[in-house]
Amino acid sequence: MCFNPLEYLEQGKVDFMYHLTNFDYNHLVKLVRNSERRKNIIDGFLPILKTNKYFYRFCFEIVYDMEEYKADSRYLIKKCFGEKVLPREYLINLLDNCSLGYDYLKKNFDLILLTYQNDLNFIFDYLFNHFDICKSLLKKLSIYSNLHIRFLFMKYLVKNKKDKITFFYDDITKYLTSVTYKKYEQTTFLPVFMRVEDISELAYTVFEANNYELYKKFKEFILKNYKYNNLGHFLIKMKEIKNDCLSKYEPNLEGIEEFYKDADTYFKTAATARVQMYKNYSNKISLKLLQAYKKQLSYFQKLRDIDDNYEKLDRFGLTRLLEEYVSKYLDLSHNKTCRFIAEGTTASCYKIGEYAFKLVHYKYSREKVICPDLYLILPNLEEVLLRKYGGAVTGGIEVQKFLRRSAQNIPGYVITEFKKELARLGYYSKDNLIYGDAGDNAMLLDDYHDAGIINVPEWFKKYPLVLVDHDLVYKIHDNLDNPINLH
Repeated sequence: MCFNPLEYLEQGKVDFMYHLTNFDYNHLVKLVRNSERRKNIIDGFLPILKTNKYFYRFCFEIVYDMEEYKADSRYLIKKCFGEKVLPREYLINLLDNCSLGYDYLKKNFDLILLTYQNDLNFIFDYLFNHFDICKSLLKKLSIYSNLHIRFLFMKYLVKNKKDKITFFYDDITKYLTSVTYKKYEQTTFLPVFMRVEDISELAYTVFEANNYELYKKFKEFILKNYKYNNLGHFLIKMKEIKNDCLSKYEPNLEGIEEFYKDADTYFKTAATARVQMYKNYSNKISLKLLQAYKKQLSYFQKLRDIDDNYEKLDRFGLTRLLEEYVSKYLDLSHNKTCRFIAEGTTASCYKIGEYAFKLVHYKYSREKVICPDLYLILPNLEEVLLRKYGGAVTGGIEVQKFLRRSAQNIPGYVITEFKKELARLGYYSKDNLIYGDAGDNAMLLDDYHDAGIINVPEWFKKYPLVLVDHDLVYKIHDNLDNPINLH
């Protein structure tokens, strides 16, 4: 720029604003906010630009956290963000620098808590740093209806404000359910409980805070009200030691000592980390429990090793559900034999009775519905998939009817007809049906009637070919750029 934009803004000359690049725009915001003549400059352009929709954000970026422009900030926040919550950086600056911050927090409290529930410490910090004016909000948090957010508040309290626990709770363990003991609260015989992951972490936070008597109360509450828990997992988990910007991990000696005191209970009720307990602390666990667990492990062992995918499911807390599935489908099976079948790139497969159990490592597909409900695809009788942000599958369990008939010797035309029929139904598969790198992805039903429908093509009646791998199946219109090879 060959002119002084700050002088122009101070004089109310704003026409040049329409020609700024993004870089100039962002740089100008910083120049105005850091200028010694900031107020004069703002007073020169704000009355002109704040009502122009093209410059709402420019005006907001400059004045949003300045006390003297509180009314303008309120107006610009509404114009820029509507019903959405301010981004974290802006919200922090607003809370720290302007009295509008408290008003904004109070008005949007529930939405802010929900939006930032993965990182609420900055809100808790503000509330406790302004304790006197924020008592009502803190009281609301202490019995908050969203039990995950209540857990986060309790955890913060135990870690950072121990002296304030009794201010909010006569007995914190009374407030671990939806019951709040508020006056005129309607009595319920079926209270909602905190998620087991949350209450286990909260109990361990109490343990870490060296309040062993309170920890025992938490442990008693958990054992009474939850079938399985994560207490043992937290006790034996490696401890992070932070030193300046570096972190290292050491054995949690205090936690391991507590685990040793009641190893059978922690192991018997563990939702996660049983493999780790079995491998590293079996000398403290009773033989009866170990033998029962070895029986469960025996279903999912490749030769003598525990399946890596099983260990992954154990870390995610899915092996208890896996045990229920094993019991259920063995009961339904006449043939009770169990064995390892094969391991592919995305899953390992086991025969459990008359059913195939797949321990999923990941999937290529990210769709909400990984596989359509078509007669050409063997249905999953059970399906539990773990996903991360973006839809990527990071683990899971699938159970199907175990098929015994290989498709390797079918005539070549059947593969072509299968692909044509799949296309007619609106889908295509990117997997090799047979002779794939990791084995066959298609098998033959014992009888075409097992497909569940009567009106099927003649080739299917003779060769009831079905896809058994629930992955890489897509709608045709989702990928029009890639031609479908039907031969």
